Amino acid sequence: QIKRLGRKSANLLAAMSEGIAVGYTQRKAGDWLAEARTMIEEIPGLRAQALEAKRYARWSPTQEADISDHLHLRSIALEHIVVQVRTIARTLFDIAVEGDVNSDPNHNLATALSSASYAVFANTEIDDGANFELITQGIANDLRMSCANLAAELIHNADKINQEALVKEISLVSNIERIADSIDESSPALREVAAPEEPATQKVLKVSPIDQTTRFSRRIWRAIRVFLRR
Repeated sequence: QIKRLGRKSANLLAAMSEGIAVGYTQRKAGDWLAEARTMIEEIPGLRAQALEAKRYARWSPTQEADISDHLHLRSIALEHIVVQVRTIARTLFDIAVEGDVNSDPNHNLATALSSASYAVFANTEIDDGANFELITQGIANDLRMSCANLAAELIHNADKINQEALVKEISLVSNIERIADSIDESSPALREVAAPEEPATQKVLKVSPIDQTTRFSRRIWRAIRVFLRR
């Protein structure tokens, strides 16, 4: 699920990059936003499965808890990436509607989004291993460099862009930087904020077998104590 949703995010970023490079329309921006909203709807299911795997590994002697914990973290990181992709699509739609920024070809922004697409796709294809952190740091740092280049270009042309337009484009830089922070899992938002619990209707095992056994044993001992008192 992580790889599938990650590829969808990368493909949408690539589509937006290509559209911006040639000049996009409000209708095209609407299609991007609709697709981004559809991806957001997949997040609850992914979150529920990740939490289930994490809990299962804690009581199962056949599963490694550290692997499930890292998969859970990767699912949260991907959730943050998808949210940023949707925000980018929303901003581009607003740009097309309000006309704050000319929707003519914008090669600098297109390059940054293309870099984000490559980074998300590359991160999605990495398998967990000893070099995982080193590889993701390299991918994220390359994306940050692309963000820095876009920001420098915006600052250089600040006198040619109205204030509202500049704010919107700078916000896109910020969105891409957050994607980089999610790729190498360096954002405090990933580790220091509790993940919401999944709905009860999506829980495959509401109570683990160990908890069930413990509760059953307590009932037996209560019954024995009551019998002995008699």
